Amino acid sequence: MIKALKQDKKGLTITEVMVSIALMAIGIMTFAALQAFFANDTKNRFIYGCLITAASNGIAMCMSGQPIPSSVQCGGIQVSLNINQGGNIINGNGTCSKPTNGCSQITATASYNNISYSESDNVCPF
Repeated sequence: MIKALKQDKKGLTITEVMVSIALMAIGIMTFAALQAFFANDTKNRFIYGCLITAASNGIAMCMSGQPIPSSVQCGGIQVSLNINQGGNIINGNGTCSKPTNGCSQITATASYNNISYSESDNVCPF
């Protein structure tokens, strides 16, 4: 009869410890990379929100005849604002002119660093 050798194995081997440390390190690095990715994505969404708000407000200010600033403050960032009304660029506290006949197209472009957003609308006399 063949007897199986009985091993009294207690504790962990160095290989098991190294594998578990490597797996834990991979998990921690993955978590850190995901956190950095989503933080950057959140920052970009915040900037786009500011750009959309600035462009929309620029069009509304132009339609109502209010002075158009060349830049606006949004959440701690300075957003540049350019209004183009029928080929005329209006910046720095200029005002839009009301169309006398037909409609006039207004394009507002808001930009911050290398990110920009534009939207257009028509102003028609009633």
